[in-house]
Amino acid sequence: MKTLFVALANPWPPTSGARQRMAAILQLMADRGDDIDLVIFGKPEPDAAAIAAANLPVHRVFTIERHAMPVTGHSWSSPLPRSHLGVDWDRAAGDLQACDLATYDVLWACQSAGYLLVRGASLARRMVVDLYDIEWVIRRQIHVSSGTGRAGLSARALRQRASVEADLLRWRGLYRSIGEDATTVVVCSEEDRSQLPPCSSAVLPNGYWTPHPPAWRGPGPEAPTILFQGLLSYRPNIDAVTELLCDIRPRVLEELPDARFRVVGRYSEALEPLRDLPAVDMTGYVDNLEDELRRASLLAAPVRSGSGTNLKVIEALAHGIPVVTTSTGARGLDLRSGETALIADDVDAFACEIVRVCRDPSLATRLSDAGMEHFATRFDWRLGADRLDDVITGRSLAPRQPGA
Repeated sequence: MKTLFVALANPWPPTSGARQRMAAILQLMADRGDDIDLVIFGKPEPDAAAIAAANLPVHRVFTIERHAMPVTGHSWSSPLPRSHLGVDWDRAAGDLQACDLATYDVLWACQSAGYLLVRGASLARRMVVDLYDIEWVIRRQIHVSSGTGRAGLSARALRQRASVEADLLRWRGLYRSIGEDATTVVVCSEEDRSQLPPCSSAVLPNGYWTPHPPAWRGPGPEAPTILFQGLLSYRPNIDAVTELLCDIRPRVLEELPDARFRVVGRYSEALEPLRDLPAVDMTGYVDNLEDELRRASLLAAPVRSGSGTNLKVIEALAHGIPVVTTSTGARGLDLRSGETALIADDVDAFACEIVRVCRDPSLATRLSDAGMEHFATRFDWRLGADRLDDVITGRSLAPRQPGA
């Protein structure tokens, strides 16, 4: 089968959740024997060395530049959401025609931007759109948490709320178009599928390759290290780190004064003021994440917004690292609080669960063992081969509902 895979960034090296997912799906396609060409949208030059190092039979790599287009007053009448304005989509789609789209059996597009790039392609072939983040859901969560949805706002805040709500309507309209045009819309969980408009859809869960050996070394006598890792320019992660360091950390240090909070990942300027807080180490980007995983006593992920499934949690489970997270952080993972992870939504309760794990080696070991077992039966990417085959052939589809 000949496949054109449209990525929003070079999947290699897989330094973020989105890149990990793209790289894993490409590996599974290669294992199926697919003939794959790769389009990288928005980056001037792909890292040829990194692609070669992935050792995949990606025969050709195309780069489609993200050409800027001025945003004018007329642009606001566009049906596209604001974050998709300022891009010359017609020019980008024209550049894509050099790929000779008629020769492909499958077009696999990542996220709504990938769809906008391929939407003019003939619908005679299979078009799969992988919405590994439901973008409008994230924006709605941020809108609600920011307080712009509450009553009693100033005139300026009311205008801001109206603008945000109009943009959410544009997002919903874009997702309706995706559902109408795509042969299959792919998401990470049943929870995400419930957020889609009527369409033919399938679930391809996030995953992780089983590590050999797992990084966690078990509870030890050293001072606890509480880990958060991820892409720290991503708004849900910025908010989670801010809560962890500003609200949860002081409560934990009252009980565990020797504990360290280690935040790993390239971070935005928004987190710069947190670098100098007591008991905090912000590493920035690291070349070898497994060194950080081996150092960790537990993963703390107080995530309050986001869609998809939380790859940092899946990665911790794979390595046997005890996990403390929120209901949102556990979303779509079928975790059982007290068995495969500890789940707490209140700041005080979250801090208490961190202290429990650090003080109770038997609890930490039970969480580690149960988490690894849960991972092995649900989220090992080796389970993804049949799931991907079902997605591409249409065997796992939920039917398009009438009255769309």
